[in-house]
Amino acid sequence: MLLPAIALLSQVTAETVAGQLLDVEDIRLTELTEAMVLRIHEYKTAHYTIMLPLLLGAILARADGAQLPGIRAYAVPIGIAFQIQDDLLGLYGEQVVLGKPVDSDVKEGKKTLLFVHAYERAGAADREFLRRVHGNPAAGWDDLERVRSIVRETGALASSEAMACDLVAEGQARIPEITRDPRWQRVLAGVGDFLIARRF
Repeated sequence: MLLPAIALLSQVTAETVAGQLLDVEDIRLTELTEAMVLRIHEYKTAHYTIMLPLLLGAILARADGAQLPGIRAYAVPIGIAFQIQDDLLGLYGEQVVLGKPVDSDVKEGKKTLLFVHAYERAGAADREFLRRVHGNPAAGWDDLERVRSIVRETGALASSEAMACDLVAEGQARIPEITRDPRWQRVLAGVGDFLIARRF
């Protein structure tokens, strides 16, 4: 069982590096797309944070190989939903809870669905503002408040919340492929619910 586990670890490590490279690549907001953001979320977060621990545990516990595709199909959408929710908290959360400045995602130009969808849907003036402030280390508190307002008013916040819920439901639908035990089904379903229940 060690060789398959090592192979999986190597594969996910390479994918995580690829996701990190995409994340730090200098892609302007004007060029950023939903597909790019979701690819980063999958490689950098979902594979490493959710899929890898579950698959490694299953492999090392000598799980039936037929269960592994179900685990992967459960873990990836759940992991992407986790990152989407993390981005929501990063923009609307409280510093004392986050453990980082609440304006850091704006100043660092973090690649999120919130920015992508808000930029796509905003009017000309707000689009220009988002373009200027995204990744601007000099952005101030007033800028953050305007970003929050634009994200809400364009429906970008609501659509990200809805996508996270849909992804969790997609993952939860695959739980019967992993286990028939009602107790473990409830645990796995609860993990997904918990990840998107974190509020700001």
